[in-house]
Amino acid sequence: MIMDYAGALVATALLVVDPVFLITTVLDLGIDAVQHFLAVAAMLLFVRFHR
Repeated sequence: MIMDYAGALVATALLVVDPVFLITTVLDLGIDAVQHFLAVAAMLLFVRFHR
C-alpha cells in the first residue's frame, strides 16, 4: 500500500516539473501541445507493448 502512494507521489512530482507539460500548459503553442500529446501516447503504447 505504501508503494502505491510512493509511486503516485513520484508521478505527480514528475508531472509538476516536466518542462514540456509546463510550457504547453502556460503557453498554448499549438505544435507543442501536439508534441506533448504524441510523447504521452508513445509512452502509453510502449507500456502496452511491454505488457
